[in-house]
Amino acid sequence: MSLIVENVSKSFATKRQQIHTLDNVSAEFKQGEFVCILG
Repeated sequence: MSLIVENVSKSFATKRQQIHTLDNVSAEFKQGEFVCILG
């Protein structure tokens, strides 16, 4: 079994600009893997 994420994008707006934190990110995580996403 695995977890697959495809084409993930995330952005947020401040008073001055739009911030793109993720842009078209894809990944596959296999069963038993330990994953930590920091940002």
